[in-house]
Amino acid sequence: MSDAFDAYLKSTYEDLFPLDPAGKAWAIRRKGTNEILVRKEADEKTCEVVKQAMAVQNIHIVNIKHIIDDGERHFIVEEYIQGATLQELHDNGKQFREDEAVNFELQLLDGLSALHRAGIVHRDISPKNVILTNDGIIKVIDFGISHLLDPERREDTQLLGTVGLAAPEQFGFQRSTERADIYSVGAMLNWMLTGALPNEYIPVNPQLAKVVWKATQMDPRNRYASAEEMARAIQGIPKIPPLPGFRTGKLWKKIIAGIIYVFCGLFIMVYTLDALLVTHDYFMEITSAVITFGISPLILGNYGYFDRRIPVIRLLPAWARFLIRLALFCIVFCIGAEMYVGGNTVTTS
Repeated sequence: MSDAFDAYLKSTYEDLFPLDPAGKAWAIRRKGTNEILVRKEADEKTCEVVKQAMAVQNIHIVNIKHIIDDGERHFIVEEYIQGATLQELHDNGKQFREDEAVNFELQLLDGLSALHRAGIVHRDISPKNVILTNDGIIKVIDFGISHLLDPERREDTQLLGTVGLAAPEQFGFQRSTERADIYSVGAMLNWMLTGALPNEYIPVNPQLAKVVWKATQMDPRNRYASAEEMARAIQGIPKIPPLPGFRTGKLWKKIIAGIIYVFCGLFIMVYTLDALLVTHDYFMEITSAVITFGISPLILGNYGYFDRRIPVIRLLPAWARFLIRLALFCIVFCIGAEMYVGGNTVTTS
């Protein structure tokens, strides 16, 4: 690095603290201001991608300020993001709720959509390269192995990416396109929901499992065609969870569940009519009916997969979670039945 270039950096920026052990990334302050930035050392190829990324105006993509070089060394100056990577959050014990994972995924897809329109494939979407800001905004960082789309090239010349999260084509099978990022985003969704890769464990929620399955197909042609298409698939998942028995779409489960729900509905109707026409104890009897034949079956059926949303219970094996649901079902059912018996005892006395 030339003395003149070194003097320019020292006169313009003040180094604050290193951001990586190798000292290639620093938090810096522009002199004469309170603006904190990040300076990263990069190679010429990365700078070519970053120049194109500078035109991307999207809140979910790190804001590149400018590139400085002296012909030999290259530095990228970008915004300093206050927050933590998803990997850091996970390592500190963070367990992502389903609604959080979906929210983060949609933000991530919005950012990638903007990158792809600019002709950039990130190629390293992973927990360490996605930051959650203190304001709850997802931001994609690090264009170290990104490349520009080139229809003429048939396969990647460098085998790069995070193992388990990078698409198969990044390891020499085909040329990486936007669908390589789709693969990584699908694997990221699986990781946020389960803490594991798709080949190890899939989400309990079957709708989200289908999204992960399609996004992480080995053949890129079988994945979502774009970030927008994947986002639409996620947004199309019903906000109100389907009833137990109707989640997987299997006919035999629907028939059994339908019979149970009709049975429970008839009992609620009988309880309600009894309260209205005979006992006139509206509150106790109707509440008893709802608890006994409405709430308790939903607990046993694991409505909304509630056992995977409670931090302590979600870590237990499936059989242990079932026993907990069975115990809760018995408790709630008995409470409802006792309310009915107690209410009728008071009325007849």
